[in-house]
Amino acid sequence: MFDLSLISLLTKGGFAVLILFVCSILSFKIFFEKIILFKGLSEKVFENISNEVYKFIKEKNFQSAIDTAKNYRLSFLFFKIKSPLSEVYIELIKNKERKKEDLEDLAITSLDIQLSKLEKGLGILATLGNISLYLGLFGTVIGIIRAFDALAGTGKANYPQLMAGIAEALIATAAGLFVAIPAVVFYNYLTKKIKLSLPHFQSAMRELIFQLKNN
Repeated sequence: MFDLSLISLLTKGGFAVLILFVCSILSFKIFFEKIILFKGLSEKVFENISNEVYKFIKEKNFQSAIDTAKNYRLSFLFFKIKSPLSEVYIELIKNKERKKEDLEDLAITSLDIQLSKLEKGLGILATLGNISLYLGLFGTVIGIIRAFDALAGTGKANYPQLMAGIAEALIATAAGLFVAIPAVVFYNYLTKKIKLSLPHFQSAMRELIFQLKNN
């Protein structure tokens, strides 16, 4: 019977599998951190922040509007999540005296800054998705080399070495796929979440500028 425990697979898979194991942990860590952060991108959260801020803007209580945007937090599990929209709103309200065209340019600049923060770490996911296959292939080659090295010997004593080489090759191949596939899926999913949030960002910014210039 084959021992499929994690420790056994890491031991038999060789050095490449150990590296892939670390890559896998990093990939899942980034994904779960982003999933929590991206809760602040939902249309419902944008609507809640906007309603609270607009209420104070209509009263011309701009400091309270800034404080509301600054202190807004979404409760999710054990976390208090701040929406990226809050920072955009704060920047626009602080510069409310500027011309509408200037506010629109400022909104785009502020949005770009927030998008850069949201995209932080996604490049690592993309890199992990690319290099994991090659790390797995590297481990496969090493395993095959060891298997052929065992075949080059004589006697039954080399049979365990042959099996160990083949096992290392197969485990490394599987490990490379195990890390690469989720990393690519995570990257595509998170990138799409950011893309889908852009219309909500733009709509919220336009409405805030309208509120600032008509109240």
